[in-house]
Amino acid sequence: DITPDKKIPYSYKKIPYVYKRGSFQKATKKFFLKNFGDKKGFIENYLQNNDVDFNNVDDVRKLFKAVIK
Repeated sequence: DITPDKKIPYSYKKIPYVYKRGSFQKATKKFFLKNFGDKKGFIENYLQNNDVDFNNVDDVRKLFKAVIK
């Protein structure tokens, strides 16, 4: 029985993943550098100039869009 004053031992968190070749991979700096190696300099520059939180879907989406431009 769930009541408003009862603590639930679960939490909810959105974690960005990228779908690549039939599987989902967690979006991390390492993932971007490995999978977009030809844009390594661009990615490193972007990360220096933008505060990217890899646990934030919007931040990862902005980085992804910038990389595939």
